[in-house]
Amino acid sequence: MVVSRTSWNVTPNCSKMDRVTVSDLCDEYQIAPSVFYAWQKQALDAMAQTLEHRTRKNDRESALVVKAEQRIAALEAKLVKKDSVIAEIQPSTCN
Repeated sequence: MVVSRTSWNVTPNCSKMDRVTVSDLCDEYQIAPSVFYAWQKQALDAMAQTLEHRTRKNDRESALVVKAEQRIAALEAKLVKKDSVIAEIQPSTCN
């Protein structure tokens, strides 16, 4: 299955952002500046919360990986020990 990925241009158009004031923008869209700043605060808070959630999720996943690697190492050591016991018990086939 081939998955096509969309490429996004994330470079902001700083030249336009520098020329438009919040007041002009609010006048153009007929909203109060206080509404704009409330929306801005909501957006920034949501972004921060999303990033914190991702960090916690990555920490949990890392802890699970470490735990799984430790379990694998313990099982491999147990298998080596069992192999050595079997080798001692099994009669030699070379003689």
